Amino acid sequence: MSGSLHGEVTALLEANNASGPYHLSLVCTAQGLVVASAGDDRPDDEVAAFTCLFDDIGRRAVRDLGFHQVDEVTLLDPGRGRYVVRPLHLGDTTFFLVVRGHPNTAWRRNTTRLAADLLRALEPLVDLREGAA
Repeated sequence: MSGSLHGEVTALLEANNASGPYHLSLVCTAQGLVVASAGDDRPDDEVAAFTCLFDDIGRRAVRDLGFHQVDEVTLLDPGRGRYVVRPLHLGDTTFFLVVRGHPNTAWRRNTTRLAADLLRALEPLVDLREGAA
């Protein structure tokens, strides 16, 4: 990822953290590799676990409950806070937005706005990949 694109994504995440306020916002690949982050440090294995969990819940919701699409998984642990995981679909590529805040911090409006902004910012990555094919 180019430095300017990384900087743009990081700036979006930092602004999101300030608006919440949130402890952490990050974007990662479906394999759990961090693309950009802002806020608290986090173990990389935790990020991968979130993407696997989202994938598992999404597949089960479609298979077992007849959902057409799952746009968010929210986990609440009063001691650790609220984690919100949202997929960012760009063509055949899926990134994930992970946000962590206080248990009672509102998130839906902010993560919806941030997801739209991130999709616009990350679009050049998909264009580069399609151009390489």
